[in-house]
Amino acid sequence: MDTRYHDVSAFALAGTQIALAAVFDQSLLVFSGLGSLSGLLLSPDLDWRGELVYDGFDVTRIATSINPKREWEYRRKRIYSKVARRWPVPLRQWWFLFALTLSHRGLSHEPVLGTLLRLVWIAPLVALAAWFFPIQTGLWACGLLAIDLAHWLLDGRP
Repeated sequence: MDTRYHDVSAFALAGTQIALAAVFDQSLLVFSGLGSLSGLLLSPDLDWRGELVYDGFDVTRIATSINPKREWEYRRKRIYSKVARRWPVPLRQWWFLFALTLSHRGLSHEPVLGTLLRLVWIAPLVALAAWFFPIQTGLWACGLLAIDLAHWLLDGRP
């Protein structure tokens, strides 16, 4: 499924969780909503490789193109997934290594295992947050798990 649908589901789930936190006066539920919202940056689609600049370079397609330079520029932009392009440039390369390690819609798309893989991939950040805010970090991870489950369902995986 297209990234846009996953983004809409992340906003909808996060909005619902934050609204429930306000209605029931459960401020900790806000962290679960933030976890779902962080699914925009920590999506299972971070495993998408795109097209490598040199690998699979289709010379005939470029040669027959009206504007070969533009075709080359297009291919260079597609190295990172749409989700990885939301990260600053140095961190994009970190996620590109993640994409090279895992195949798209493989382990990283499984609801619990995929969430754990991405959390391990950013382990120093998660460990730092858990050290200072253990309960909030746990709720944030639950929110991320919830949006990963929604991603899995939208991809038609059950």
